[in-house]
Amino acid sequence: MPRLRLAVLAAALLALAACEPSSAGAAANGSRDGVAGTGYLLRVRGTRECAPTALYPAPRSRRWVGVELELEATGAHAVPASFYYARVVDSAGRSYESAPGPCAPPLRHAPLTRGARALGWASFAIDTQATGLELRFAPRLPVAPSEELRLALGS
Repeated sequence: MPRLRLAVLAAALLALAACEPSSAGAAANGSRDGVAGTGYLLRVRGTRECAPTALYPAPRSRRWVGVELELEATGAHAVPASFYYARVVDSAGRSYESAPGPCAPPLRHAPLTRGARALGWASFAIDTQATGLELRFAPRLPVAPSEELRLALGS
């Protein structure tokens, strides 16, 4: 049983390592440089499995997965920079909200103005069997209709 779990974790990590932007969603541009939203650019800098800690134990049948995000403001209005606006959806349609977790430092910054950047991690407690992970990022912008950027994290 431990070997099977290690094999599943290894397969999941290999899938996460293929951080390519997807063409899903109207906002995705399919470029390795990131995805452009209204007044900002989102890039996935990397992914990793993060070890549980006493403060952030892994829930049963879950593992902590971190996604390192870079957010750059490109428009005239401030853009909120927080892990709070990120979630991951797997191929079965299960959604995992970002939460304070062991992947550090978290993406948490004052709102960004044009040209400013923020870098940090979003932590997700993801089912150990989950595959086909897709990052979704939807900050609340006062000047634009709601939009959700999508980036494939691997299958």
